[in-house]
Amino acid sequence: MTNRKPFPILSALRREGDTFTLGALRLWMYDYSYTPPQVVANDNDPDTRPVEWETNTYELSAEDLIAAYEEDEKNRDDPGYVVQYSADLHGDSRKSKVRRTKKPMPPLDVVDAHEELARHMDAERVRAWLGASADVLDMAIGPYTYRDVAKHVGVEGSPRTLESAGKHEVKSAAGAFYREVA
Repeated sequence: MTNRKPFPILSALRREGDTFTLGALRLWMYDYSYTPPQVVANDNDPDTRPVEWETNTYELSAEDLIAAYEEDEKNRDDPGYVVQYSADLHGDSRKSKVRRTKKPMPPLDVVDAHEELARHMDAERVRAWLGASADVLDMAIGPYTYRDVAKHVGVEGSPRTLESAGKHEVKSAAGAFYREVA
């Protein structure tokens, strides 16, 4: 992919002043794009709060590595000196450790599990209903251009033809989506 704006289709629609398609794509982006639910079904149950988390500890600190390197540099000419610093020391110096809390971690107050699961189930239903148009809407809110959309749906031709076909495909998919959910 080339170095371009992160949302070329959204930028083009904004330049055109197409507020209807922008509104439909905004709704798609926040409520219907493919994202797994942020919670699981039992998040509202206080007995299922996480009480364990994994942390990583490093055996060697940066100060230890610097001191070993400086010691190696001082004794470089000594033939009996054993080298302390090497690239092998950077390998697997991380150890995982599971820790337990004395009291459970608090649940997320911001996300309601039932609402989030309902949103996800509705998004899955709408995505199944849209079929291939769901991919077009995903491309429209991503780093793709109208030409990329047209190539994705199988259009061939000049760049101008691809641009026109991609724009038509995005607008028709956004219209069908908005009519279904509104």
